[in-house]
Amino acid sequence: MRLGAHILAYLFHPLLILSYSLLILLAADPFGFGVSSPWEKMPLIVITLLYTFFLPLITTIFMVLTGLIDSVYLDKKEDRIGPLIAAVIFYTWFLMNMIDNPEIPPVFSVIVLGSLIALSFSFVLNIFSKISLHAVGMGGLLGACFLLYTYYDYDSISVGPYVIHFFIVILSVVLLCGLVGSSRLALGAHIKKDIYGGALVGFASQLLAMRFLV
Repeated sequence: MRLGAHILAYLFHPLLILSYSLLILLAADPFGFGVSSPWEKMPLIVITLLYTFFLPLITTIFMVLTGLIDSVYLDKKEDRIGPLIAAVIFYTWFLMNMIDNPEIPPVFSVIVLGSLIALSFSFVLNIFSKISLHAVGMGGLLGACFLLYTYYDYDSISVGPYVIHFFIVILSVVLLCGLVGSSRLALGAHIKKDIYGGALVGFASQLLAMRFLV
């Protein structure tokens, strides 16, 4: 049980969620990126991982090594301050590169902005509560999929030879949200209000981003 919970926590680390959103968008509409196959955009996938996962993670590790924070697991609210500030900086930098790039469809900029808004809200809310960043990420993923299906009218994604209806994608993400949230409870990392609050922040941030950029 605990092993499965740990695996889910690593697989759906909050900093990986934007990359997952990009993969879903590429699978739904590679032509929007000017390619016929998602894997033709591997450089963009790598850059996304670099800015939104590896650089914030490396910064967090550096903070641990220099004694600024106690652990990369960010168990205490105080330990989250520095890493969240670093993440906001890297995500802002990434957004500025995406929003002015004619090769990037506006919908991806909306998703990136939603992630940045969610991080910013998480930083503020962290003062008052140990909000679940995993739940924020999963709520953001669900929010992004909701926008792709309802506002942008994507009806399916292509995974190799298989075509999957987008409604199935959303149901799968809802299930994953439940599993990830349950895993955080099982590990004793959060209480229910941290999970529900985090999911709401992530989901609402995507809707707010759409209002700003559309």
